[in-house]
Amino acid sequence: LLTMTSGVLFNEAGAVTETDWVRGFLESSALGDPGEKFSYNSMNSYILSAIVRQVSGMGLMDYLRPRLWEPLGITRVYWETCPMGIEKGGWGLYLRQEDFAKIGQMVLQNGMWNGRRIVSEEWIKAATSPQAETSKNYGNYSYGYQMWVDRQRDAFLFNGMFGQNVLCYRDLGIIIATNAGIDEVFQQSEFYKITDSFFDRSLGARLPENPKDHRAMLAFLASQDAKIAKKPARRRFFKSGTGGLPEMCGRLAGRKYTISSPNRVSAGLMPLVIQAIQNIYTKGLVCLSFSMEEGRFFLNVEEEDAFFKLPVGFGMPEYTEADFNGEPHRLGITGRFAKDEDDRDVLIVRVSFLEFTSARHIRLYFSPGLGTLSARWRETPGRPFLEESLTMLTRELKTHPIISGLLGKASPDYIQYKLSAAFEPEFTASVDAGPEIRRGIV
Repeated sequence: LLTMTSGVLFNEAGAVTETDWVRGFLESSALGDPGEKFSYNSMNSYILSAIVRQVSGMGLMDYLRPRLWEPLGITRVYWETCPMGIEKGGWGLYLRQEDFAKIGQMVLQNGMWNGRRIVSEEWIKAATSPQAETSKNYGNYSYGYQMWVDRQRDAFLFNGMFGQNVLCYRDLGIIIATNAGIDEVFQQSEFYKITDSFFDRSLGARLPENPKDHRAMLAFLASQDAKIAKKPARRRFFKSGTGGLPEMCGRLAGRKYTISSPNRVSAGLMPLVIQAIQNIYTKGLVCLSFSMEEGRFFLNVEEEDAFFKLPVGFGMPEYTEADFNGEPHRLGITGRFAKDEDDRDVLIVRVSFLEFTSARHIRLYFSPGLGTLSARWRETPGRPFLEESLTMLTRELKTHPIISGLLGKASPDYIQYKLSAAFEPEFTASVDAGPEIRRGIV
């Protein structure tokens, strides 16, 4: 479990349809004997979380509170649980960037924090040493105990989906912590090449402390904080209409477009990646409409069982909270108008899910009289991420005779078609002309 060599096939995807994940894991088939081959599966980490609960009588959050969170001063932390109330272990952990950097620093200091022993030095050395060999698909890293270990230098890595990293160079005493929302699978992005090129072994001796420059740096950071705190003026990139909004906002306000395309069911406001993680699935779009209130422009998204009123910011984001099956999500929305090659008006909207790494990208192409629209629905991370994930999974499973035979029968064109329909749906909609539509109000 610690080295991801259990070989068990039951993974996060299978957990979507299973309530008892421990049973699903223990009853699953395997690629081979345990300990034989590395195969990354976050359910291994989940089972470790379940073991902590079984042995200690406490969930992972309660167990770690006096042993990790409180000693390191980590107060804002949340871990998602499975349907049985067990912390997921391998994913679903929410931490501030400075706090997961603290954990990296503690490991870098061989388990010490402010003079207190948090984790034994023997365990740290074993966890950050190669314990399982990995294929080239995983970049320049072998695997330790729930950590990635650099093959060529004294460095280790905590790596999360879509570019969440704590990269620790033990030979330099340097930690790099990042948040991102990119189509990254494991250690495949340019981030690692860039950091290695800057933080190589040629940095030389440690520089002496410079109190003057340190004070100047603190003053600069404080000035930047002050700029962020002061709300900047709204920039205007487009021809303005009423209230400083682009002129197109006034033309669209009060219009409602009903979607008739059969593939509308695959499109929803929430990105598919978050739907899978949160186990919240859309029932499909019904219509899109536009409204203006008190100088603000709204894109209204109606699904079969939900309605979302999204304020669109032009130049600067607008923020709102949306309810998905009883779960609130903080959103940031930006938009702009453009023209395509056919001189059609296009509304380009980005809806960022601020507690996640995902964003919904919407492009709406309007006919000359605004009577119809064509929509392109995209998300990041999206199709490239899933394509790479499937490619890596296929490579991992080729050694299994039954599964490799099934994979060989799957048409690549059919797989591409299904990915496009799911992650990149396109549909059309026509404006309603009923008496319930009034200009400026929907």
